[in-house]
Amino acid sequence: MAEMKQPPFEEWVETAHHLARRSASTVACPCCGSTSLSVKDVEYGFGHDRGVQRYISCGCCGAFTGVNVKCAGETEKSARRAAE
Repeated sequence: MAEMKQPPFEEWVETAHHLARRSASTVACPCCGSTSLSVKDVEYGFGHDRGVQRYISCGCCGAFTGVNVKCAGETEKSARRAAE
């Protein structure tokens, strides 16, 4: 079994964004480095309150998290300000 570390939440957020652009088979788990990630996107809300929650789990080490990756009406610029 691969050695598991507890990554900061920011690494999970970065992993979630990589999964939006690349296949799960090419993105490494932030805990163990395995490329056995599973992804499920769940939409929620209506209108401007709509968003996407991305659930990520690793088949190798069992790590699991959920990351809110998109909110309707939120621009990239305002999302960056909120993160600061």
